Amino acid sequence: MEDEFARSLEAAIAHSGKSIKQTAADLRKLGFKINRSTLTRWIKGDTRPSRRKLPLLRRLPDVLDMPAAERESFLGMVRRMSGETLFVSPPVPPAARRFHFLGGEIVWFTGRKKELEELGATVGQRQSVLLTGLGGVGKTTLAR
Repeated sequence: MEDEFARSLEAAIAHSGKSIKQTAADLRKLGFKINRSTLTRWIKGDTRPSRRKLPLLRRLPDVLDMPAAERESFLGMVRRMSGETLFVSPPVPPAARRFHFLGGEIVWFTGRKKELEELGATVGQRQSVLLTGLGGVGKTTLAR
């Protein structure tokens, strides 16, 4: 996919008659943060566009005045690239199903029965309850 993207981008820029520098300038006029060196690295295959650059890639056919068939091919490749694992984070399992290094399930709020009962009673009496504490103590898990 990387080689396909690099070849396609290089061919599109060459076909447009624009230089890499002019292509980057035209993209900047549209509000995209891009420079000549980034486009050059993409063409050489040294780097790949990040997910943040997908809107730029979708507008690139307009900037380069690609013919309809080439435009569809390029945009199809961008769609395929956006579905690759490099662009998508792996799903995180729910907290209740996570396992620690010993293989058993994590037990939340061990030894906090009294505090949980107190919180349950408070929630039943009030319209809202504010939970505060240091990061990582379980506020979000408790709120669920």
